[in-house]
Amino acid sequence: MLTPRFRIILTVALAASLPALIVAQQRGRADSPFPGGANPDGSLRPTPPVTRLFSQDAYTEYEILKPGSEEFRIKFLPEETKVGATELVNATRGGSEGSGVEVYDPRSGKPLTFTYQQEGNDPDNHAIHAKLPIPVPQGGVGRVLIYKTYKDPRTYMLHGRRTPRR
Repeated sequence: MLTPRFRIILTVALAASLPALIVAQQRGRADSPFPGGANPDGSLRPTPPVTRLFSQDAYTEYEILKPGSEEFRIKFLPEETKVGATELVNATRGGSEGSGVEVYDPRSGKPLTFTYQQEGNDPDNHAIHAKLPIPVPQGGVGRVLIYKTYKDPRTYMLHGRRTPRR
């Protein structure tokens, strides 16, 4: 909750900056927060309609597990943009051991069908093949939420040093 003094300062600061923002947009400056622009009388114009779908970048979150375990728990939200795709493939870095794989539809939270299998002839290369809930539509994206644990001694370090081999 805002204190009365803070509320007054915030109100004064916003009121002082509003005319500058409107003038900036009227002059066509790109740094204005009003994407539709302003009319000559200072009223705001509506933004144009969205004509294409958009998405955010893939999201990755790492949790470093027990010191010395050489393991990371990863939460990964990748996307597939190929129109008509029904599967998303997520490769494991060569030399890493993957385990504890779980795949979900990020919109519903329901588990999705997937396999975690060797790729090609190299036994160190594996990938998750996750079935998308629906084929990727024109201009759209397909997303899955992946949880996985990697054991990777090459990248797991304690105090800037790789963990000793047992």
